Amino acid sequence: MKIKQTLLALLFLPFTVFADDSEVYLDVTGDDADIMIEQQDTDNIIDLGFNNTDDLTLKIYQFGGENTVEMKGVNSYINNADNLNMLITQFQNANNILENKIIFDELTGNNNYLKLGQGVHLDDSDDLTFATDNWEGGGHYIEIDLYGNNNNIAGYQKNNGNGAHTMNLHLAGSNNDVWWYQKQDGGKTLNLTIYNSDNDVNITQRGNHDQHTATVTLDGTYGTNFELHQKATSGAAFNYTISQNCVTIGGCSISVTQD
Repeated sequence: MKIKQTLLALLFLPFTVFADDSEVYLDVTGDDADIMIEQQDTDNIIDLGFNNTDDLTLKIYQFGGENTVEMKGVNSYINNADNLNMLITQFQNANNILENKIIFDELTGNNNYLKLGQGVHLDDSDDLTFATDNWEGGGHYIEIDLYGNNNNIAGYQKNNGNGAHTMNLHLAGSNNDVWWYQKQDGGKTLNLTIYNSDNDVNITQRGNHDQHTATVTLDGTYGTNFELHQKATSGAAFNYTISQNCVTIGGCSISVTQD
C-alpha cells in the first residue's frame, strides 16, 4: 500500500519518510519558503506543484532505487517561480539498477538555480557538495522543460554499475548557464534544445566501453557559447549532432573535444 502525505508549505518544513512505496504531494503558494524532504528505500515519489512563488528553497534527498521527483499531474506546473533554489539528490547502492527519475514537464520563472545529482558527485560548477562514492548503482533519467531567463542549471549523473544516463533539457529563455556531467558506466545520452540568446553551455560525457550521444539545438540571434567534451581511455563510441542559429558575427562559439 502506498503511503501518501500532502504538504502545504508556508515557511520552513523538514520532512523525512523511511518506507518503501511512499508518495509526498507538495503544494507551494507564496514567498520565502524553506523546505527539505528526505525519502529512504525504493519506489518513492515526490509530486510538486508551485504557483506564483518567489524565493523558495527546496532540498530533496532520495536514497534507494526507482524513486521519482515529478509534477503532480499532467495539468500541474511550476508556474511563475522566480528565485527558486532547488537541490535534488538521488542515490542508490551498487546492488540496485532501478532507474531514478526527475521529470519537470513545465517550469516557468527567472533567476532560478537548479542543482540536480543522480549517483552524485560534482566538483564544479561552483560545487555546493553532492560528493559520495559508495559504489552507486545505475539508472538515471532527467527530463526538464524550463521557460525563463537568467537561470543556472548544474547537474551530475554518475554510477559504478549497470544502467544508463539520460538528460533531456528544453530551455526557452536568454542568459542561462547550463553545466552537465555524465560519468562512468552505461550509455550516456543528452538531448538539449535551447531557444533565445546569450546562453553558456558546458557538457561532459565520460566513460569507457559505452556509447556517448549528444543531440543539441541552439537557437538565438546573439552569442551562445557551447562546449562538449566526450572522453574515454578505451572502447567508447562518440556521437554528436549540433545545430546552431546565430547571426551575430563573432558572437557565437562551439567547441567539441573527443579524447
